[in-house]
Parts: sequence; C-alpha cells; structure tokens
Amino acid sequence: MQFKHIIWLMMLGFVAACGGLQPQNAQAKPALSSTSSVLWLPADGFGVQPPPSQYHAKIRQIIQYTNQLRAEKGLPALKYNANLAAHAQRRAEEVVGRFDLNHYRPDGNITWNQGIVGNAGENLAGGDESAQKTVLQQWRNSPSHYANIINPIYTQIGVGLVYVAGSKYGYHWVQIFGDDKTKSQYSFDLSPAAQQHRLLAVSANITTAKPSEAVNWLWVGSKQIPVNKSANDSWLTFLHEQDLVRINGYANTRFGVIKTGNGRQKVYYFGKNTDYENMPQSGSGSYKGKAVLVNQQAVQTDDLSVQFQSYLGQKKLVGTLFAGKQKIMDLDLNVRGTSFHSPAHSAVEIQGAFFGKRGDELGGVFYDHRTGWYGAFGAKR
Repeated sequence: MQFKHIIWLMMLGFVAACGGLQPQNAQAKPALSSTSSVLWLPADGFGVQPPPSQYHAKIRQIIQYTNQLRAEKGLPALKYNANLAAHAQRRAEEVVGRFDLNHYRPDGNITWNQGIVGNAGENLAGGDESAQKTVLQQWRNSPSHYANIINPIYTQIGVGLVYVAGSKYGYHWVQIFGDDKTKSQYSFDLSPAAQQHRLLAVSANITTAKPSEAVNWLWVGSKQIPVNKSANDSWLTFLHEQDLVRINGYANTRFGVIKTGNGRQKVYYFGKNTDYENMPQSGSGSYKGKAVLVNQQAVQTDDLSVQFQSYLGQKKLVGTLFAGKQKIMDLDLNVRGTSFHSPAHSAVEIQGAFFGKRGDELGGVFYDHRTGWYGAFGAKR
C-alpha cells in the first residue's frame, strides 16, 4: 500500500485534516490528496451508534454542499453510503481531542487499511457548528481537502458528526469517500437502545470556551455564567438569572447539574482539556473525586464519590460510583486519545475526557438505562 505525507491545517480556531488511500494492487490513477492510515478496527467492533436525529439535517447539508462543489466542476453527485457513514461516525468518535493525523490510532497501534477495502479518502474538521462553513470555507479553502471533494474517482460518501461538550473543538466532522467498489465493514446499530441517545437528552449543551477561560465560565448556548470560584472538591449551589447551578471541580475541571426555570435537570462537564501530545500512552493511575446523581429530577450530591483506575497501555478506565461506602454503579470505559466512553451495549452510557497538563484530572456524564438515573462526575489523580 502506498502512503504519502500527512497534511494538517489550523485555521481561525478551527482545525481540518485530510487523507486518502488506495489498495496495493491499484493501477495508476490520478493522484489522491495526502494519504494516511486512518481507518482501523476499534475495540468495540464494527457496530456503530447512529448520530442523534437532531444532527441528521446537518449531515444532509454536508453532502449537499459537497455535491455543490462537485457540480461546479461538472462532476456527478456523490451518493450516500450507509456503511461509509457508519465508518465516518466511528472516526468522528475517535478524533475527539486529537487532530494530528499521524499513522497511530488512539489505541497506540499502527494499522493499515483495516475495516475498509478499496479506494477511500477522509476529510476531518472541528470547531464549527455550521455545515455550510465547514464545507464551503474550511474544506474548500484547503487544497488537499478540496482535492478529495472533487476527486473524480469517488462516487460514494458517508458523513459523521460528534459533538462533545467541553472538548477542545466541540463539533467534530468526518467525510469518508469511496468508489462503487469500496467496501466498509462498519454498519449502524439500529437497535432501539442504540438509537435512544438518552445521555445526550439529559446533557446540557455546553459551548466550548476559550482554553484560557475554560474553568472560569459555564457557557450554556449563548449564556455566559461565571464559575470562577474554585469548588475544590466541594459542591457550590447558586442562582444565576433563571439558572439554578450546582457545580464542583478541581484546578482544570468543572462538573455538575443545571436547571433553567421549570426545565429538566441537565448534567455537564468541561475544563482545560489535555492535549493529545501530552497524554501518557502507558502506565496506570488512581483518581478520586465526587459525583452528582439525578433520580426523577431529585438531585443528590451528599456522600457521592467516584474512584477510577486507569490502565493507559490497555486503553481502559475502570471506575465505581459510591454512596458512602456502598457501591451503586460500575463505570467501565474505553480510552480513546484524551477522551473516554462506555463500550457498545453498556447498561450505563458514559462520556468523558481528561483534563490538565498530563491527564491529571477527568470528568464526565452518565446515564443508567436500567434505572433512568443520570449524573456527572469529576476526579483528580
């Protein structure tokens, strides 16, 4: 297999990167834009949770604007491919917290063309909620990304989108391109449980703040709530206009629950994200911290604590939620880069990230599908 250099591009607080690949026995074809080994077999297998329904319109817009650029060159429109879309969605999950696009995956292994066969290319972007700006500005203004979009080899496309509140870029976009013979082994898990997205429904829509302000302000949509009081492992409760805020945290992390007026209790976490380059890739560590639990809109913080043990060489994070000395929930997670999540089909759905210079702190949110309980947690090493 032939691989070329990797190009990455930083622009105006957003980030974009691209890659393409071709099989070993391919005949000479027009040059693809920069090539990387970006398609791999994750620990969770090939089943992928579909994106939430509220993102479907944005994904359709990505395809619409992509085909608009192709039409300008007299090229046929790309057709939506569900397997490539599942592949793109998995990639969007993986790139949260990292956009260096070297040949190493979040599990630390180097992999060449696993999970996909045939011609394929990839565009990544992060930081912008707008599908139009992502395609017509970020990717169009980058020669290598634009080359993927208008490559006449490609006839198929899949698009992935992941939004992670408190992450470095917030919105993470992925395009996977292929031709009529490209085969991806990824597919969407269309079971009812996979499509519920209960964790998303109970999470506050936190706007990513500037890194320097990441623990000073709680951004909920366009609202800016000051939280520059260091909770330091103790819960603070205050009213800001219509928002009742419960918050805890450490030097680099904030987590808690917020309720606006008569609305639902929403959980959140955010902070100063660990840069991928500084995240340890091996070794173990212990974390201890606090948690908040919501049960039928009743909020509990008293006597709730969490403990985690990290096994970074194995990309695992094993945790427990306690009420006093009683264990009430297991929090077992897969680590990907500087973020972590629960394995597919877990009874407890979890999403979180590492914070601080070298992953010294962590935070996250969870939803227990068995009981309907949900909450947030934070811990420090």
